[in-house]
Amino acid sequence: MKSEVEVNYLFVSYVQQSIKNSASACLKKKQKYSHTYFPTDSLEDIMRSSISESYLSLDFISESEIVNLENFAEDEALSRAIEQLNFKEKKLLYEKYIQCKTDSEIARIFDISRQGVSIFRKRLLKKLEVFLKR
Repeated sequence: MKSEVEVNYLFVSYVQQSIKNSASACLKKKQKYSHTYFPTDSLEDIMRSSISESYLSLDFISESEIVNLENFAEDEALSRAIEQLNFKEKKLLYEKYIQCKTDSEIARIFDISRQGVSIFRKRLLKKLEVFLKR
């Protein structure tokens, strides 16, 4: 039978090797997707920075004013892109980027799941990106 020291040594060796293998697998996965470009992150930054902060009353606009959300964007191209969206899409932009609500809070408003909000937001950002490229 092996002594406690030998068992500890074997266990520590096993854990070290497991950590190395996990780190290696993680690094390989990261490198695999490093060439992939996800423009939605940069588009979210544009959304956050482009909505004019000079409109202090923007936090308190009514549902009917959300229809004209494009009037509050400082960037002209973004304003034209937002103009092409339907009410539900504009409302999502308003709730997410102006009211800074979480996906869970928005899910309750739209009566959908949190994952549904995430998918809807990603599709919306891709749609905006297409409009911005025109």
